[in-house]
Formats: sequence, C-alpha cells, structure tokens
Amino acid sequence: MTAGLRTPDRDLLTVWRRPGADDVLTVELPERRGQQLDVAWVGPGGAAGWSATWHPTSARLTLRSPVPTPTARTLAAQRR
Repeated sequence: MTAGLRTPDRDLLTVWRRPGADDVLTVELPERRGQQLDVAWVGPGGAAGWSATWHPTSARLTLRSPVPTPTARTLAAQRR
C-alpha cells in the first residue's frame, strides 16, 4: 500500500507492508520516466532493512522489505 505527494522535482512516498504481503513492491511513477532519481529514506528508522531501486526506462521503483510485518517507511525520490 502506498500514498504520496508530488512536486515538479520530488515525490514523497509512504509505503506500508502489511501481514501476508510480498516482500517486494513495485511502484510505478510514469511522470518520472527517463529521469534520474536519487532515493532517500525520510523519518525515524531510515531504511532499516528496506531497499529501493529506481528503473528510469520503465518508470518503476522496486522496494524490498524482509522486515517483519507490519512495517512502513517514507522515502523521497528527488530528480537529479
């Protein structure tokens, strides 16, 4: 589950992983297709076991979380 805010140069996303959910989540950001993004974890805990990989060609952000559920993180995807 995700929720987000967008500005011209930055997306702020909060992602939840609930019990029973897969440990990989793909978020599509079609408005960012072809852009280079830096991903930074925001808030307490930082990444703390989560990882993020941006794929500019497909406009997909792949998130991985082996952290026990329930868990949530917030990240900022900033255009370079």
